[in-house]
Amino acid sequence: MDNGLTRSSIIRSLLAFSLPTWINAVLGVVAVPIVTRLFEPEVLGKFNLFSTYSTILFCIALIGINQGIMRFYHEPPGRNTTGGFYKLCHSVAAVSVCLVIGGIIVCRVYLSNAIAGEYDPYLVLCLALFVVAATFLNVVNSSFRMRGATLAYGVMTVLMNVGAKLTYVGATLLDDKFVGAITLITISYVALAVFYMMMDLFRYRKEPVVFGRDEIIPLLTYSLPLMPVLFISQINTALPKVMIASSLGYSEVGVYTSAYSIVSLISVVQSGINVFWAPFVYKNYSKYPEYLSAGHDIIAFAMTVFGLGVILAQDFIYLAIGPNYHGSQSFFPLLLFAPVCYTISETTGVGINISKKTYLNLVVYGVTILVTLVLCRLLVPVLHLEGAAIAVAMAALVMLIIKTLLGERYYRVINSRTRSFLAPTLFLVVAAANTFYFEYFHVRSLITLFGMLLVCVIYREQLRVFIGEFRKWSGSRAKGDG
Repeated sequence: MDNGLTRSSIIRSLLAFSLPTWINAVLGVVAVPIVTRLFEPEVLGKFNLFSTYSTILFCIALIGINQGIMRFYHEPPGRNTTGGFYKLCHSVAAVSVCLVIGGIIVCRVYLSNAIAGEYDPYLVLCLALFVVAATFLNVVNSSFRMRGATLAYGVMTVLMNVGAKLTYVGATLLDDKFVGAITLITISYVALAVFYMMMDLFRYRKEPVVFGRDEIIPLLTYSLPLMPVLFISQINTALPKVMIASSLGYSEVGVYTSAYSIVSLISVVQSGINVFWAPFVYKNYSKYPEYLSAGHDIIAFAMTVFGLGVILAQDFIYLAIGPNYHGSQSFFPLLLFAPVCYTISETTGVGINISKKTYLNLVVYGVTILVTLVLCRLLVPVLHLEGAAIAVAMAALVMLIIKTLLGERYYRVINSRTRSFLAPTLFLVVAAANTFYFEYFHVRSLITLFGMLLVCVIYREQLRVFIGEFRKWSGSRAKGDG
């Protein structure tokens, strides 16, 4: 298969797996103006802290099982069939969830105070239930991905995002909007978890499961090193919010996280790419390494150009945002840099997982969280929210560099290091310029356009393939209409 066809097939697969994330992007676009106009910054700040802590806790409860499913789903270790292996994963996750719930009970006062500034047993109950539901939903979701059940995966992903982004809007009708919001989001996730768990119980009811050393040890050996990685990466995201809450107050957390609502426009693209990338890698890395190199170039180009497009459209986007949150516009381009770096690093650092040296991810994210912590402590008291955004951007760049160097050591993906690092560097320069020249609309717009032009020149081959695919798609649509 020639390079052109390879790139085209990669783009088609990428778009097919990313469809649910585009639907979620639409949900995000709908949710952002509603949420920022109906919720005060303080309420939104507390709710986002609830989401942050619950995400950290379910990442711990998951103990990397979702990654284990992707690695062993088609090659179950020991004597288990695929169905037996999947039931084993659920059993291991159930034990882990029980341990995390015990930790929540022990740390209930700290967690409640960190989220809402006071101890509330009901908040702790919602937190525990949400963590349980989110853990099992992610296990089920991972199985859909590996089964190639695109429709089932898409429907489930959309339902989860509706639960996370839209259900709590109903809390605006209640006196206590924060309590109402965490109640509605918890109920939606628990209901989804019960539904999908019942489906799984019926689907795999006749599948035997073997609980032996040869079945459990390979799963845990692969999965457990990835649990700290997920935990640390979530801690890295949470650190600025926690430090803003302690230094500046919950209202400032609300303003800061409103910028993340805009960042979610590119994060959904990141999620769609990640869904496509893992199965694609394990299917092709041994026989077709050139496919991975082509995929890396396409993903780096797509993420960079899309992110710059969001920056260019920022003034139109912020027209939909509530006026209380407009203060986040000056620094949100810097926050956009993080998902760009994380997505590119998933392609350049693929050698870490292929070589099964997943412990190296601890080095990557350990250094990243240290950089975030130090920079937040130095910059947040001085530069406030802009300081937090700078810390996030610089930590993301450090992470990309380290993960790329380690990944390339065990599996070479990059054809041109200059090109691979030039794109994110240009993005960072444009993001910084947009913050520095925020008051000068024409200056920052010209800088952004020039950055997009340079990226298109650097990745002109990938641009031609995208244009070709678009022409094929528009041509088939025209024939269908005719």
